[in-house]
Amino acid sequence: MPKSFSYTDSSLLVPIVVRNPTTRKKKSLNFYIDSGASKSVILRKARDELDLPFWDVVSVSTGAGRVSMPAFRAQLTLLDKTSDILLLSPETFLPYYGLLGRDILDRYKICLDGKNRKIVFYDP
Repeated sequence: MPKSFSYTDSSLLVPIVVRNPTTRKKKSLNFYIDSGASKSVILRKARDELDLPFWDVVSVSTGAGRVSMPAFRAQLTLLDKTSDILLLSPETFLPYYGLLGRDILDRYKICLDGKNRKIVFYDP
């Protein structure tokens, strides 16, 4: 069944539940949809509040070239579907709690309905 989220001012935010897979501590956060990002990212403050377990440092391609970023294990819930995932967590400031990248977005069919200012997710 499709689920839609309204947006304003070009802020494509969706509510995500992020959970620490070890302690089960969880938090509902708004993540920005970034279809250009291959990996999902979490703000350091949210990562620290959830005490996400460190996994490794990974090399990723960005607009600034290849950079190394710490990756943390987490569980993300979107549309009642929970996925184990590695969240990157750069030391730089993000204007949102996180970015929802293609590692999660590619699991859904998504329609951006600009006329009605909605993002519609379909779970195939």
